[in-house]
Amino acid sequence: MTVILRKLRRNRFIICLFTLGTAPLGQPVVSAETRLTIEGAIELAMQKDERIARSRADAATAVAHQDRARAFFFPEVNLTGNYIRRPRETFRNLEGRQVVVQRFNALSGNALLTVPLFSASAIPLYRQARLEHEAAELSGAEQRRIVGFEAADAFVNVLTAQEIESAARRRLAFAEARLADARERAAAGLVSSNDVTRGDLEVANAQRESSLAQGQLRLARTELAYLLVSETIDELAPPDALLDAASTQVLEAPERHVAQSQRDRLNLQAGDKLVLASQEAAKEPRLRIIPRLSGNALIRYTNEPGFTGLLLDWQAGATLAWPLFDGGVRSAEARERESNSRSQGLVQAARRRTVTLDVNRARLALQNARATQAAALHARTVAEQHTKETAELYRQGLVRSLEVADANLKLFEAEVTWSRDRYALILAFLDLKMAVGERPPGVK
Repeated sequence: MTVILRKLRRNRFIICLFTLGTAPLGQPVVSAETRLTIEGAIELAMQKDERIARSRADAATAVAHQDRARAFFFPEVNLTGNYIRRPRETFRNLEGRQVVVQRFNALSGNALLTVPLFSASAIPLYRQARLEHEAAELSGAEQRRIVGFEAADAFVNVLTAQEIESAARRRLAFAEARLADARERAAAGLVSSNDVTRGDLEVANAQRESSLAQGQLRLARTELAYLLVSETIDELAPPDALLDAASTQVLEAPERHVAQSQRDRLNLQAGDKLVLASQEAAKEPRLRIIPRLSGNALIRYTNEPGFTGLLLDWQAGATLAWPLFDGGVRSAEARERESNSRSQGLVQAARRRTVTLDVNRARLALQNARATQAAALHARTVAEQHTKETAELYRQGLVRSLEVADANLKLFEAEVTWSRDRYALILAFLDLKMAVGERPPGVK
């Protein structure tokens, strides 16, 4: 009987240890054609995210504002027509000629052409609208970049959660196998009931960790599906090429990265445009004191020619408007806009300083992530070997169940740490690309 129990225990541990050594860290293998790549996820997010559509609408609004500001420089044509019904007609004799002064049905029409010849205040308003349009275009492109990197981060978070959930399942399977073996050995009188109790406790802890890992995986997949505007998502393909680039790509000098960021970040370019636009807007109120000159031409038709005898007449002229005093509105509005412009300039300066901090922070995070890779992988390998050796020693009766449970926990922690550190390397690499103004993976 003892020999049979020993064979059963040995076979169970062999199966469990084989599972530990060969089980993949992610989800079950799926055909490469059906798996979603990180580039595919980024493309889907850019196609469907409402923020990108909203940025396009904002750009279209800016175009309309620019067209409205440009319209001042073009002529205006107004046509008016009038009809009047009267109770009587009136005629007069003028030098033997009968003149129609008033008809039963009076008709008249005017065509007025107004041409703006000069208005100093309209020039900065047009420049402001043009700069705001350019800023809106840059902001839209920046929004696409942000959405792409958000999708990439969510994609990597799902892969991290998958590997942690897989490690939790392996821990639970090992704990359940060890508990079953402890019960058999206790029934045979080879160990005390304390081994069964300790094994039961380890199973409960492993079940808790497995439930938490499954919940975190569901949450990560839900967040990715939200960014992709999709009810469900396919199985994910690990971004091996991105991982290799994150591990091996040579980093530029810090000052070159900062300079690249200051030059290429689209939100900085948009901010510069908005600062210039606010400066142009601040010029407009004080330019209102300069006289405005416009020309006009009027063509008039009427069926009541009166004493002139003309059914069709025209006239042309010019208008000079000089607003000398407006109660102080111009100066107050100029001070307000100048203050807003200074404020916007300070916000932009702070944004540029923040970008420098973002670059330095991303560089340090990437360097730290690279430094931990070898140690995390070594710890995982050692933890696997330690678990196998401890299980074999327990089979021989040389260690207690406590050591086996502790080895299983250490292996789980090492696998979780390795998975997190490995994908933290990708996240840090993506953060650096984001900080220096580069595009998301796969986006041209």
